[in-house]
Amino acid sequence: MRIVTYLRDNLDEKSTLRRILKFIYDCPELLLGGAICKLPLPPVIRYKRHLLSTCFDSGKRTKIDKLLFPYVFGWLKLQYRKETNPDRREELKSLAMGGTSGEKWAKTYDSRPLDFSSKVGHMTFGEANPIFSK
Repeated sequence: MRIVTYLRDNLDEKSTLRRILKFIYDCPELLLGGAICKLPLPPVIRYKRHLLSTCFDSGKRTKIDKLLFPYVFGWLKLQYRKETNPDRREELKSLAMGGTSGEKWAKTYDSRPLDFSSKVGHMTFGEANPIFSK
């Protein structure tokens, strides 16, 4: 697998071999994530919702959840990027952002102070966003 990773990262972006290796490397993620996300069985649906509800609260995850979460979230991101219907995109986004996990993320995000000296292009954040000035 190290060879596949090395070749995938060091080949030309448009190379056919690079795309094939990327597919091989991503295949387990696509298969496992797709199985958990697409199977219409009630226990699988509940488990998918449980995993996605821990998106911003990883402390709730068991060892198996920690193993499977990247696959399910990777599948969701793939579906989200592919979706062109804005309503369906909002549904997919609410799977990860909804519930107490999303609320916890929002509170954490809201409590972070703004760094007015950070760079945004050639300006500071304060110069680029005068509405936020002190």
